[in-house]
Amino acid sequence: MSLVDRHLPFYWGNEGLSAKMHHIEQTDFAYNTYFIGSSRIYRHIVPSLFDSLNKGKTHSFNLGYSATKPPETYHFLSHFLETVPPKTKYIILELGGIEYLETVNRNALRSKYCLDAEHWWLSALSHWEDGKPMFSFNYTVSYLSRLLRINMLKPALYYDKTSAHPDVLGRHQDGYSNLDHEMIHGDSTNKFILGSKQFKADTTKLTRRATKIAKEYEVENKPLKSKANLKKINDLHQKAAQKGIQLILIKMPRSTGVLPLHQALNIDKIDLGKPQKYPQFYTTANSYDVGHLNGKGAQVFTRELAREFQQLKLK
Repeated sequence: MSLVDRHLPFYWGNEGLSAKMHHIEQTDFAYNTYFIGSSRIYRHIVPSLFDSLNKGKTHSFNLGYSATKPPETYHFLSHFLETVPPKTKYIILELGGIEYLETVNRNALRSKYCLDAEHWWLSALSHWEDGKPMFSFNYTVSYLSRLLRINMLKPALYYDKTSAHPDVLGRHQDGYSNLDHEMIHGDSTNKFILGSKQFKADTTKLTRRATKIAKEYEVENKPLKSKANLKKINDLHQKAAQKGIQLILIKMPRSTGVLPLHQALNIDKIDLGKPQKYPQFYTTANSYDVGHLNGKGAQVFTRELAREFQQLKLK
């Protein structure tokens, strides 16, 4: 299997990242700014608008993709930092806790392709410190499955990044894809379309989430249970700095449970999650579903992100 491993890029188990990285490599890494994270990055940040608001300071690409969260984002970023050329100036990374690995997913390719020894230990330790040993166990099973290459040989042998989901690049080939486009052109069985229809039939779930997140902000400096995640982010920040890259962490709207981690960080960071300060990110008019903004909301969000970005001490 080691001979097979050698031809695989570090992102090979994620079809969306494969397509986006293929595009970036084809452009010879033409960008100086990258956004990395889950669908909340992928669906909420419009690079063309962000760049126009920064008046030429940035030339950005959206590397977000569905369900791309720690530890996968940390594995990706660690290798990405070793790949990008010196012209790269900024990387904006979505802040998140280590993903809960459910039993049903522990043998899935997406769950284990990125689980080297470092990221297995990070994930297992983080959940152990957080009092959730079942997820530590699931990560251990997933790691062992990767070591034994269970159900990995065939997808590895047939891997071809040139045929992987080119639609994720979006209409402007900048990595951003508007969720409203899914509603118009997508299959009616698409989970995003079904979720949007359910949301529009009952929007009270969004109200409850906004209330829950607002209450999180009422508790100042809540203790951080797990220090492993914090240490990893600081290590990545240092690694980026050594390459001359400014790593910026962003707390996204509608994400719960990560405020203590955000407060513990002493690096460049942006918080756009507070409902009391940013009520526009919790309105039905700007929403596609309970977890995502629509196209209009993405425009509003990108403008606010650009403003906050410009307030940082930029290199």
